[in-house]
Amino acid sequence: MSLRETLLAKANRRYQSEEIDGTVYWFQSITPAEAMNVSMVAMDVSKAGATYQPAKLVAMQSMQLCYSLVDGEGGDRLFADDEVSIVQTIDNRTFQRLYAASEKLNGKGVDGDIEKKSESVPG
Repeated sequence: MSLRETLLAKANRRYQSEEIDGTVYWFQSITPAEAMNVSMVAMDVSKAGATYQPAKLVAMQSMQLCYSLVDGEGGDRLFADDEVSIVQTIDNRTFQRLYAASEKLNGKGVDGDIEKKSESVPG
């Protein structure tokens, strides 16, 4: 398989289930565009530049869950983009566990997943 074919094969979303407090939830990987949208939720962009807004962290995490939570492998999203405020009302313990599972699937720092799985390039 060529390098191009290898990359195009990764264009499909990955799916993973996680049992949290006795309920099985399904997550899909997010795209780079969705990841950018998520990060922009917590940024205040002006002519002076962009600054991170910690107060918007829950909104950012909720947006990621809107993109990531699905009704099964290959399934439809559970929440639309405009339902971020609904996701913010989920019990905090459940919310944090859902977000940790989404982070794990998306390789975004829960346990250094990216570093563990990256392949070294021979030098």
